[in-house]
Amino acid sequence: MLRKLSCNILAGGSSSRFGSYKALALLNNKFLIVHIIAKLIPLIPDIVITVSNDMQEEMLKSAIKEFNVRVVIDKPLGIRAAIVGFYTGLIESRNEYVLQVACDMPNVSVKCIEYMYRKSINHKYDAVIPKWNNHIEPLHAIYNRERTIKAVEEALYLDKRLDLRTVIDKIDRKIFIPIGGKCPKESFYNINYKYELPN
Repeated sequence: MLRKLSCNILAGGSSSRFGSYKALALLNNKFLIVHIIAKLIPLIPDIVITVSNDMQEEMLKSAIKEFNVRVVIDKPLGIRAAIVGFYTGLIESRNEYVLQVACDMPNVSVKCIEYMYRKSINHKYDAVIPKWNNHIEPLHAIYNRERTIKAVEEALYLDKRLDLRTVIDKIDRKIFIPIGGKCPKESFYNINYKYELPN
């Protein structure tokens, strides 16, 4: 158990490219989000799922009622962007560090999460973010809760920026870890369209 870690699974948004509520799409006869919860619940003591509205909250609570997780609605910031769920998850989390992960990444790697967690704890990094080439994975990364809340609020209210890259730029003690090895590339595969689901 990674006792200083919470997890925020981002399950809001309109799923416009997918065509229906993505978190509850079926993959191998299980909801997409269940693949993630089942891997993380033995590892992380505090799991929050952030959603955009009452309807998503109701559907999720009904679909995953066997799991001891919390479903919360995004803070009413008056904007629609991933940063809202990201921020809500930080606010609602109970531990010093927060794993942020998207609900459409069913191949999350426990080995990778444990590796990032040890980096965070042992070296006091405020962000541990996987990266390959020039592409970062901010929604499969670990953040210091308090310092990242501050960075998000500066990005939103001072810079008027909605992108997570601006948030990350404001975090001083961060490390980008290479994808591969302890963090296999398949961990970061995300599903955007229905045709990407295996038959």
